[in-house]
Amino acid sequence: MPPDDQVTSAGPDAKAPPFGWSDGAAWPDAMLNVPWQTSYRTMLEAQKIMGEAFIRELDVLGAAQTGYGKGLEDMLSCRRPQDLPAAYASLMTVLLEAMARHAEVSAAYASRLRQCCGTLAETRARN
Repeated sequence: MPPDDQVTSAGPDAKAPPFGWSDGAAWPDAMLNVPWQTSYRTMLEAQKIMGEAFIRELDVLGAAQTGYGKGLEDMLSCRRPQDLPAAYASLMTVLLEAMARHAEVSAAYASRLRQCCGTLAETRARN
């Protein structure tokens, strides 16, 4: 990890961009040309997208937890060995459905975030 002065320095004397920045070739001149309003709106939109995705993920996890708990109870209540495969299949169904919903949420989140960042990149390319 770089020293603290590299992480926070953004003045004209800065020798390196802050930690995590990829292109320091024109530092800090390139930063002066960034359309800040557009960047700010994009960051707000990205934050909104991530917040919505987080809430959807919590919904998915809550439903999965409920289904998983019921599946475990079904497994524990099996009285005959023949009942165990059906209870296990039910439990696996809950798990796989939760994974599928998680994949849907992640794909939607990634698509919306990619669109949001693409808009910023197009704006920056025009300026």
